Amino acid sequence: MSRNFLPAIFILLIIFIAVSGCSGNPATPDVRTEREQSDSIIGSVPDSTIRSNLGYFELTVCTETGDAEIVPVRTSGMHLNVTQMMNNTMGISLAGVPSESDPPNGYVVMDITLTHPLALPQFTGFDVMGIMMVPGTLAVGPLIFSDVDETRLLNADGYTRWWNPTEFTTPGLFGYTQGILATTPQAQLTSTVNPYKYFADSLDPLTSMNAVYNEPLNSDTGRGLFSAGASNTRRYRIQFEMNPGPQVKFGYAVGASWAPANIKPPAEVPDDFPIEANQPEAFYIASSAKVNTLYYDSESGTGGGVLRMQFNVHDWQGMNSGNIAGEVEIVRVFSPDLFASGVNASFQEQNMFRAIYTADLSSAVNPTSSGDSVMIVRVGAQDAGTYDQGFGPAPSDKISAFKTMLVNVVDPECSADSNNSFAEAEVFDLENAIAGQLCAPTDYHDFYRFEFDSGYAIQGQLILNCDAEPTRIILYDSNAALITEAFASDGKAVIELDPLNLLPDVYYIRISTMTSDQAFLYLLEFEGDIYDVMPNPVSVTPNMLNFDVSW
Repeated sequence: MSRNFLPAIFILLIIFIAVSGCSGNPATPDVRTEREQSDSIIGSVPDSTIRSNLGYFELTVCTETGDAEIVPVRTSGMHLNVTQMMNNTMGISLAGVPSESDPPNGYVVMDITLTHPLALPQFTGFDVMGIMMVPGTLAVGPLIFSDVDETRLLNADGYTRWWNPTEFTTPGLFGYTQGILATTPQAQLTSTVNPYKYFADSLDPLTSMNAVYNEPLNSDTGRGLFSAGASNTRRYRIQFEMNPGPQVKFGYAVGASWAPANIKPPAEVPDDFPIEANQPEAFYIASSAKVNTLYYDSESGTGGGVLRMQFNVHDWQGMNSGNIAGEVEIVRVFSPDLFASGVNASFQEQNMFRAIYTADLSSAVNPTSSGDSVMIVRVGAQDAGTYDQGFGPAPSDKISAFKTMLVNVVDPECSADSNNSFAEAEVFDLENAIAGQLCAPTDYHDFYRFEFDSGYAIQGQLILNCDAEPTRIILYDSNAALITEAFASDGKAVIELDPLNLLPDVYYIRISTMTSDQAFLYLLEFEGDIYDVMPNPVSVTPNMLNFDVSW
């Protein structure tokens, strides 16, 4: 589908407003070549009728009346970087938050405000992003991200590939341009995918993104709009690289999505703008570790654990059509420190706000050190086109949305705990998995207990997720008599409950290891159901009853 993407279009237009008067025919398209037209955007204005082709549209602004008209020359979309023009307009301002900052340790908190210089509703912006360009060395295929110990925007709303100085090298509207508030040479800003904060009328400096996707599409502040004439502020929490002191190296760009309104001027915003005014890729990705028992025992040099991720994908076109998953080509997960190649996430379900994807990475992860590792998720858009618009160097890959998060790998310490006997057994409620730790001989076994009431039956599996072998899961009855056991193999031990025909009672589980000199984490979980088997009085009563009236 056709999508039109204009970074900070309202700032782009301000350079034209200083010219007074109005003349000429605003509806007459410019017939010069595309290259000449693109050059004219950053060149001089020949007369007081401002006419310039912004990529694939003919824009005319009359400075006497404030009227503006956009005549589509092509139907394909466009992306622009207007940092060079922002240098002169100062449509961006910064305010430090000293009470939350720690400059000697490289931690800086600041509020950044973007101001829309025009009051014309036809220039309402959508999906405005304040992008922070940073150095990076973490490679995922051809893409580069900042690593854990490099400069990071700790509260990023998302990551984008647009306008990085490595791949978009033509200065001006179609490439990276150094901002007046940043002095770092572009050669040092090596990340090709960079973090951003999302700016919208529905967000204040500290509001989370759920305020954006929970807002109705036809609300006055819906669809992540940035109103003409408005100012919006977001708080940035930045951790600069320490080597040995703070390495303050960054660049920036401002991006926004936009398309001409269906009605000019628009009477209802955002209703009078097509859904193509919003960005084609997912506008937000929520990532979370549903289970994380990753560990690396530095003393034995062994690691493992369970890692299960969930990703909620939010997409404007999908929300508009009622089929978010239909707008998603792929959801792929990467973490170079934890597993060698990417892993696809699987679609689970969707509602009107999000499509949910999950990935069990347990068989892929191979921790080789403790601490935080960067995890990256890429959400490819189904019909978004590529980054290459024909105006200088740009990637030929399809447009994607990105999100990163830190995944922690613990270094377990060997110590005794308090569930080392039947009497000390911890309650296992069967609904929530339990993460535990063992290390022989100091703490070689853990005890748990569960029960189910009379009138119910149990079916399913008791599962021990464990990389350290030999380790086993043992099931006992309420008298501590052995029922059955299973040894871990290939990271898992399973006890099938269905053949055991367990009666309502209390049962004990023991997790026991015969490993030596190794501390490790395990995950105990139940997959199955406890169901009601009490007979229904109607179903056990015969259809015909005989009564002896002589009684």
